[in-house]
Amino acid sequence: MARLQKLIWALNEKLREDPDADIGDLLTTSRIDFDDCVSYAYVRESIGCNRNLIYDEPDLFRLTLNVWRPAAQNGMHDHGQSKCYFKVLCGKLVEIHYHVADIKYREGQVRPLIDKSTCHHMLNNDDGFSVSLHVYIPPFDRHDVPGGAAIPVTPSFVSRYGFPVDRNSRLLRANVFMA
Repeated sequence: MARLQKLIWALNEKLREDPDADIGDLLTTSRIDFDDCVSYAYVRESIGCNRNLIYDEPDLFRLTLNVWRPAAQNGMHDHGQSKCYFKVLCGKLVEIHYHVADIKYREGQVRPLIDKSTCHHMLNNDDGFSVSLHVYIPPFDRHDVPGGAAIPVTPSFVSRYGFPVDRNSRLLRANVFMA
């Protein structure tokens, strides 16, 4: 748990200094593993990808722990105007990227190259559970669609801050990862 708290502190410090900072190095060097996050790893029987809210700093970042059942996948999506970083803590995940739409430019038009419009989906094509830690900068509340429209979203979680949201959420047993 101490390593997780140190990561949260480091994310707060770095992103308050520069909200556009690249935090990939923090996740890479953090040495966070499943044991650091086990108290947040709730699952619901009816859900393939179980999202658990660990930390939410409005307008700065959101930290979630996703627990993926075997063969689970999420739908194709983007992250609105948010950046997303993730670290696989247990198991294996596959990320599939999609080309959203071609954009035509006329003479004189300028377009910055940013990667916030990437659409993707993720899947656990392994026989066991997989667990991933996700950082969204800033927390997202919409999905952008081709043509410029934005669809509001309200993220759903099976737990918030280490507490189940209802009686159907159960804490994942650490021994599900042992062969």
